[in-house]
Amino acid sequence: MKISIIGGAGRVGSHIAFKLADEQLCEKLLLVDIVDSVFGEALDIEQSQNLKDSAEGKKVSVIASKNSEDAIGSDVVIVVAGLPLSKAGTLDRSQLCSENAKILSELLQKIKSEKTIYIIISNPVDVMTWLAAKIIGDKKRVFGVSTLTDTARLNTISDGYLIGEHAGIMIPVGTDISQEKAKELGDQVIKSKGGTWFLISSIIAKVARAIVKDEKKQMPLSVLLEGEYGLKDVCLSVPAVLGKGGIEKIMEIDLNPEEKSKLIAAAESVRKGIDTAKKFLK
Repeated sequence: MKISIIGGAGRVGSHIAFKLADEQLCEKLLLVDIVDSVFGEALDIEQSQNLKDSAEGKKVSVIASKNSEDAIGSDVVIVVAGLPLSKAGTLDRSQLCSENAKILSELLQKIKSEKTIYIIISNPVDVMTWLAAKIIGDKKRVFGVSTLTDTARLNTISDGYLIGEHAGIMIPVGTDISQEKAKELGDQVIKSKGGTWFLISSIIAKVARAIVKDEKKQMPLSVLLEGEYGLKDVCLSVPAVLGKGGIEKIMEIDLNPEEKSKLIAAAESVRKGIDTAKKFLK
């Protein structure tokens, strides 16, 4: 199993890489980035495995590259690439969408493969997932980690989960906690330290485990809807079953009229970003 992380030298990418290596979720782990520090990150992670008992399993081979095409043929590609937080924070949503869509489009055109599963983290994640699904041409092998992060925060105080648009219009399911309260849980971290990378690394490990071990695990993921929930040609986070083939089933849960209305509103919000991203389809 080969997993590649595009954007592996950043805080999010390097934390994900360490978590995947520490849990030995692949045999080969490739970190790709445009900065020289990617080589140090790979070496640091590989050296961290020397403390493991041989009984715990074989070491993961951790390598680095500045050439994204080295990711071709990976079983899983995790896309973190995008503008750095220092620059992204100065742009409005439309500008960020345009800049990251350009980066993602150019990247995927180089590394698209018929067997690879693509996990999208780059923001705005639901829009970027739509763009990736269109470029790759197989919605089962492309999904985004969207409200799964918001759900993980929610689960610190309540059961249930969130569907809809990441950090936007979200619908709580199986809980009385509001979306505003769920957002506050994330805002507390971001306001304090400027970003969040421990949570996302744990989530990606959970997602990778479901693929590697073919767990058929159900979780909210951003997927391309083609009629589900009465919505078409838009990516939203809804319950889906994840296994070795990627998205194995999109679950259609019962929603009351108010929840349906909110999901439609989330779709319209994401479509505004899609209108911006469309120009980067080739």
